[in-house]
Amino acid sequence: FEFPSRFCPGAFHSTIVRKAEFRSHKARSEYFKKCEKAVTKWRAAGPKPLNNGGWDVSGEPLKDPNENGLNSGLYLFTDRENITHFFKPNFLPPYNTKEKRKIINEFLKEEWSEKSLSFQPVTLSNMVNRAKEKLPQAIGRVKEMLQPVNQAVESSLIRVNKIREMEKRKRHVNGASSRSKFY
Repeated sequence: FEFPSRFCPGAFHSTIVRKAEFRSHKARSEYFKKCEKAVTKWRAAGPKPLNNGGWDVSGEPLKDPNENGLNSGLYLFTDRENITHFFKPNFLPPYNTKEKRKIINEFLKEEWSEKSLSFQPVTLSNMVNRAKEKLPQAIGRVKEMLQPVNQAVESSLIRVNKIREMEKRKRHVNGASSRSKFY
């Protein structure tokens, strides 16, 4: 099981589009209808390799393609035109055998640490520490979300207190007038 890109530090990110909007609801529904047709067609055809035949860095056909025809893989480019490296797929399906499950589990035992710039074992304490680091942000978001609710509750309490004060005054005034009748 080779996974060369695993040892490249930092996250990979590619922005395709910043903001996508539809001109109308009709255009949106038409677009998704076309997408649904394409996906239905793909599902009916079943799984296929990404590129049939396989290509070398030079753009020539691979000298030693995979026997099963699955020659897609990972291509690294220096720019849009020039491929610098090609990594053949080496961990092909199915993934339900004991051997492959073991390899997957071994691989998932480590995670990249941005602080130490190295792989660290995934442990319960690491997960707890990450949760502790994220807890203040989560609490801040919850407080932010609850702020309108808190404001509504405060204004309701103010209204309730005003109503109670008005009722007390009415009782006091009514009580004073009824006492004056008896004296």
